[in-house]
Amino acid sequence: MADLTLDLRYAWRRLVSSPSFAFIAIATLAAGIGVTTAVYSLLYAMMFRPTNIPDIERVVNINGGRSNASLALSWPDYQDLKSNQTVFAQTAAWMRIRAPLTGGGGVAEMIMGEAVEGSYFELLRVPAAVGRPITTSDDRPDAPAVVMLSDGLWRTRYGADPHVTGRIIRLHGRQFEIIGVAPAWFRGVDAPNVRPTPIWVPLAHSDAIAGRSIDRHDRDARRLRVKGRLADNKSIEEAVTDVARIASQLDRAYPSDSEGESERGRVRESWQVVPASSVRMHETMDRLGVPISYGLMAALALVLLIACVNIANLLLARASGRRVEMATRIAIGASRARLLRQLLTENALLCVLGGACGLFVAFALTRFMTLQFNIGRGFDFAFEPRIEWPVLLVALGATALAGLAFGLVPALQGARTDVRAAMSGTVTARGRMISGRRLLVVFQLGLSIAFLVVASVFLNGFLKYATHDPGFDLSRTATATFELEYRWKDDREAARRFLARLRDLAREQPGISAAAVMSALPVGNPGPADVTIGTESATVAYDGTPKPTSNLIIAGPEALAVLGIDLVHGRFFDDRDAAGAPQVAVVSEGTATRLFGTPDPIGRRIRYLGRRFAGEPPPPEVVTTIVGVIRNTDAGMIGGRRSGLLFVPFAQHASREFTVAVKTTGDPAAAASALSVLVRQLDDEVVAYLDTGRNVVANDVIPTRIGGAVSAGLGGLAFLLAMVGLYGVMSHLVAMRTREIGIRMALGAEAGRVVRFVAKEGAGLVVAGAVLGGLLAYWIVAFLRRLIFGLAGQELSVVLTVTAALGLVALIACWIPARRASRIDPDVALRHL
Repeated sequence: MADLTLDLRYAWRRLVSSPSFAFIAIATLAAGIGVTTAVYSLLYAMMFRPTNIPDIERVVNINGGRSNASLALSWPDYQDLKSNQTVFAQTAAWMRIRAPLTGGGGVAEMIMGEAVEGSYFELLRVPAAVGRPITTSDDRPDAPAVVMLSDGLWRTRYGADPHVTGRIIRLHGRQFEIIGVAPAWFRGVDAPNVRPTPIWVPLAHSDAIAGRSIDRHDRDARRLRVKGRLADNKSIEEAVTDVARIASQLDRAYPSDSEGESERGRVRESWQVVPASSVRMHETMDRLGVPISYGLMAALALVLLIACVNIANLLLARASGRRVEMATRIAIGASRARLLRQLLTENALLCVLGGACGLFVAFALTRFMTLQFNIGRGFDFAFEPRIEWPVLLVALGATALAGLAFGLVPALQGARTDVRAAMSGTVTARGRMISGRRLLVVFQLGLSIAFLVVASVFLNGFLKYATHDPGFDLSRTATATFELEYRWKDDREAARRFLARLRDLAREQPGISAAAVMSALPVGNPGPADVTIGTESATVAYDGTPKPTSNLIIAGPEALAVLGIDLVHGRFFDDRDAAGAPQVAVVSEGTATRLFGTPDPIGRRIRYLGRRFAGEPPPPEVVTTIVGVIRNTDAGMIGGRRSGLLFVPFAQHASREFTVAVKTTGDPAAAASALSVLVRQLDDEVVAYLDTGRNVVANDVIPTRIGGAVSAGLGGLAFLLAMVGLYGVMSHLVAMRTREIGIRMALGAEAGRVVRFVAKEGAGLVVAGAVLGGLLAYWIVAFLRRLIFGLAGQELSVVLTVTAALGLVALIACWIPARRASRIDPDVALRHL
């Protein structure tokens, strides 16, 4: 113990005596361990955090097929499975529901919950933290409608009221009584790590949720997800056999005739029994998410390894300067084992300091990486990485492996110092090792340049999109969007009256200069419509030629004033375009030119086929007359294609979704709040998605922003590691050539010539890395060009600019050791000749 204390004190003094080396080594190690730990914490939160369901090894998922679209079973098939199975102690069916929630003193909101069979909570061994869970007595059509809340919803909407049971909430306009609150550790079974379930209702009452009723007679209506708990004496293998037996019997008895199924009708032969513990994020996402997660972890391990090799390079360069010290200690009696222990202690202390700083970096990054995406319509995703015990164990393991990786070889080399060679000043270069380290530096430089070029391209595209003129102005707009089918599914006239009334009230609010009803904003892809020239009835078939596509927007009279779009020819909509009046349309200049070859087609007629929604029949063709032309906009331009706009009157057309947009003279967020108040005054059962125009535009370029941030982060880290590696290699080369440089200077070589001599070798590595990085970046950017606004034809300039800038920085890393070499005293270098 006394020797260990002495070794630690000596190691600390050595680090303090070399602050530059200590700072670079610790910072490099902290970056590698910190980024590795932070990203793993994110992956753990998304993919690997356990569900905490008791005895989950006995729980399985019974899937209806191998594809994402066929995981569910129909109600008749499930009933036959439940009555004929012999391996499960319990089974429970559930399905995802989506409905507007009101009650509890909060605003109406769309939520995504689970409709569950009465045995659901008993099968999962989930008790209630408050009240009681849903049971089989609740899962009957004649039973009262009840609901169970999640811990999160209970706290946010009800203030963790312990007396919440018995209160009433409304789901899609129907009353449900709260009977209990789930424990905080239970997050549901749908996608618990990224989207915890907020509510559970009995399956028998799911018919109250719009669009989610269960057809109890149609075997092709597959909507139920099924879980089973194995009986005590049964195994998963027996469950697989038993489920396959039942599936085969059902295929023979009830062959499917649904569209797209097998000709033999054997759709159940692909039923699967999957351990619930093997599901990570979600069964439909795991097929892609798990390989990506493991690949990312492997890449991070490679980054950490490169960081360790860089530190090893620094330690080897440092060891070259300590060869005389090691030889002297051996000459006066120190054993090589003692020297090895001392060097390993120094490396261990460096590793501990780097690991501690890495944990600090990881904590900071996890706070930055905590993201919550509320994209409306009930799709709320939360990514909340935390430094938990499994993550800490990974960090400690990475620290230990890092110390072993970068410390062992330099320590062994230092302990094996040749006393005679060291004392005489002879240095033997290991050419193969140096060549390998040079290749590593070239690879690091190339990879970092590629990452940073891609980041620059993303940034360039984002800045161009943010600064160009799109033809409309959303900087002073606020919006309230409504899905009509959840409030006015069978009464579209009531929906139209609500929207018109909200528009009129919004106009009267202070700070609002204009208000209009629109089916969408002209951002991204509002709603494609196939358009063609036509003068005859809508029953005339297309001739098979490709049809131009425009973005179809149903809009009220003030839409252009709200959006800030200029009218170029003709007129926009007014009172003449009421319901029952002749069909009219307004097109953008681009649409007019593509159809007619002229930007002024007033009075010409077109036919269009509107947007088709999943599960709905094709919309009818519409024949309409062009009454106006507007200035071009960039709707659809983020995808790399200018598709133009086609406006039709709100009074003449319907849509599943509408937006009330307002133009403000002040803060758009305040206008959005005012819209929220008006909505609740008119109808507190309505769910409104409130936003500002700025956010809508920002959401349209989320892939560009995320791609730029990720590329910049990885590129910055890779470039930092490359600079450290380059500096380490060059320092080691200078140390090994001390005598050669001394001879050159003794023979009259000037300092500048020595600098050029040493920097030349480093410049070769920089040029090789720049060429590799530039070629790799050019290929990646050319591949991504169509995803980035306005970037076509500019990749080469970005590649050359970034490569030249990074190459200059890399040359500075070479110049520092070269400058140090030029200051070598020839008398010192040649003393032992």
